[in-house]
Amino acid sequence: MVARDLLELANRAGGAEPLPEWFGACFADPAAAVAEWDAYLAGHDVCLRSVTPENIVRKGELVAAIECTLKLRSRNRTTGARDCNGWSTSSTSSSRRSRRTTASASAAPCHATG
Repeated sequence: MVARDLLELANRAGGAEPLPEWFGACFADPAAAVAEWDAYLAGHDVCLRSVTPENIVRKGELVAAIECTLKLRSRNRTTGARDCNGWSTSSTSSSRRSRRTTASASAAPCHATG
C-alpha cells in the first residue's frame, strides 16, 4: 500500500535531494530531527493519515500531554494540578479546556525551498 501523498514532502522540499535537510529544519531540536527522520524512513508514523513534519510534531505534543495527564491523575485525582504546560488534569468541565503547548511554537516552519 502506498500513501496518496507519498511524494508531497519531496515536492514541498524542492526535490528529493534537499528533503532530509528540509525535514530536519522542521524540528527545533537537531537530535529529535535525526530521530524523526530515521523513524520516517522506517515507516514508524503509519498511524498518521498524512505523514508530515507538522503532524509528527503535533502527535508528539499530544502524546506528551496525554502521558503527563495520566501520570498526574494517577498520583492525585483530586488536586486538579496544572503541571503539564497548561494542560488541565482536572476532571471538571471548566478545567477541560486545554491550550496548545509551547512546543509547537518552537518548531521551525516547514516551507518549500524552491
